[in-house]
Amino acid sequence: MALRLRVVQAIILCLVALHGHVLAQEYPAKPVRVIVPWPAGGSSDTLARILGQRLTGTWGQQVLVENRPGAGTTIGNEVVAKAPPDGYTLMVTATALVASSFLYSHLPYRVERDFVPISLVATAPSVLITHPSLPVKSVKDLVALARAKPRSINYASGGSGSSDHIAAELFKTLAHIDMTHIPYKGATPALADLIAGNTQVMFSIAITAMPHVRSGKLRALGVTSAKRSELLPDLPTIAEAGVPGYEFETWLGMFAPAGTPPAVVAKVNDGVTKIVSLNEVRERLRSMGAEPVGSTPDQFERRIRSDLSVIGRVVRTSGMKVD
Repeated sequence: MALRLRVVQAIILCLVALHGHVLAQEYPAKPVRVIVPWPAGGSSDTLARILGQRLTGTWGQQVLVENRPGAGTTIGNEVVAKAPPDGYTLMVTATALVASSFLYSHLPYRVERDFVPISLVATAPSVLITHPSLPVKSVKDLVALARAKPRSINYASGGSGSSDHIAAELFKTLAHIDMTHIPYKGATPALADLIAGNTQVMFSIAITAMPHVRSGKLRALGVTSAKRSELLPDLPTIAEAGVPGYEFETWLGMFAPAGTPPAVVAKVNDGVTKIVSLNEVRERLRSMGAEPVGSTPDQFERRIRSDLSVIGRVVRTSGMKVD
């Protein structure tokens, strides 16, 4: 009897494996939509269109990008969370997906429950920048000044709960300093006011900030990534420049609804990682200020779990709320 049960179990496992193999071979049998919870023109949208165009060529099925912005990305996130888990609705988004878990009190989804990570496609380091009028030339100088004059330094962000706000609050926590937050409605007006000297400090994505640094309008003190950026090899990390343990990067990645068959996730991952390995795609990503990655679903899942822990702690400690 026990032998018969083991044989039946083995047959079931073989059938499940065979079904997954056949499913992956057949997928996609119709057009696939990729939801971007941001307006057209941003980095997530651009990445989705790069991937969509090449996946269309690979699969022989249209991969269509659909922008569903609003409510701090939660509208588009909900569309994907509630979509049929068949691989025909995917999502390209950024770190804001994790941040939304802590910034909104009543969400119709949970990141760790309702989404399946497919691939971490790229990371985008930010830089800690200051107005030249602030008498600091290094991270250590900034920390020393902020400790000597608590809350006297104003830092700008693109709004409460934005990635640059989270980056600054993490910096404050690890450096044991206090600066005054000045939120704006977007990173562009925040950066403009920093250049004008109306604020003194900001964390900004590298591709946006560095032209102003090179022109002398702003000063760069450090990069937020764990290791020096290939895009800015001469700029030290904030950790090596005086705040040990500091690391914060925004990322761009692809997801599917929870319950999507593993064989389909694997096929999409294979397509995405092959695209990210192409030289022309890697150069395009670098031109956007992003560093190409391409990961397994498990690697991406570990990154998300880490971000949930770090971002959750920052939001709770700072009392951060959405505008």
